[in-house]
Amino acid sequence: AKSYYYQGRVYHDMQRLAEEALCYKKAANEVEKITSHRFKSLIYNNYGLLCLYQDLYNEAELMYKKSYYTMLQQAHDTCASAYILLDICHVYLIKNEYNLALNHYKEALAIATTYNEREMQSAILYDIGLFYDNMGMIDSAVYYIQESLFYNSDIVSMDEVSLGMA
Repeated sequence: AKSYYYQGRVYHDMQRLAEEALCYKKAANEVEKITSHRFKSLIYNNYGLLCLYQDLYNEAELMYKKSYYTMLQQAHDTCASAYILLDICHVYLIKNEYNLALNHYKEALAIATTYNEREMQSAILYDIGLFYDNMGMIDSAVYYIQESLFYNSDIVSMDEVSLGMA
């Protein structure tokens, strides 16, 4: 599984999507043989991302949930699980499941706040701002985007954040 995962990463860097997909699929099929729960979670997460890129949203959601469960329940890494929650949020947004997305955003924000992960807090708040912008709730969008700057003022240097603020 580890070999397939690393081979998939190489194909990712080479932008060879078909080979990358095959390697992650093989890694996911062999994942139970791995003793490192963090590594299992990483395999599930990367496979989920690949599914997302291929518009396989239900499969992406399943892989992200497996990644989240593995990281949280088996690796006992609550902080890292917040990053996976963001991936799950993106799937929910694509699937127009807005309430689920917002609930997961809030859960990720609570975790980031608990661990004082300021950059992560900023990224989550910015995503929530974009969420509200997409919903046409401009006041809420502006509030959350401004809040994201409080936690990481450097975020405004990113082109997408500047565009969001505009």
